[in-house]
Amino acid sequence: MNTSLKYLGIALLVLCACEKQMEEPEPSSDYRSEWVGEYKVWAECFSWMLGEPYETTSYWDTVTVAILPGSQDSLLIDGQVKIQMDTSGYFFSSPFPSNWYELTLWDDSISITTHGGGLGGGYGCSKLGAKIP
Repeated sequence: MNTSLKYLGIALLVLCACEKQMEEPEPSSDYRSEWVGEYKVWAECFSWMLGEPYETTSYWDTVTVAILPGSQDSLLIDGQVKIQMDTSGYFFSSPFPSNWYELTLWDDSISITTHGGGLGGGYGCSKLGAKIP
């Protein structure tokens, strides 16, 4: 009987320890976590084509920032744009001189600027805003 109580006690200790570990996940140390969320932004955009009038538009928009699944250093902007982001919160890419993408994240704010085009026309858009609580 005494041996049975020892085994029962050990089994209860193991079960309690396992349950406690399952309830308390380790806090995330992913530096990108602070930027994840939705941002309300004011967008100012323009476009032009050779021989056509210059057009501008301004509007309120929502930008979503998520961690790119399976990555160690990338974000997904609006479910479409994949950005390799270091801890600085700044990204810039310019595959061609007249085409570029810039993203800055700081505190609870975001700034996105895009520009593209060539000899016959172009477009650009700047978005600036804050995280939606």
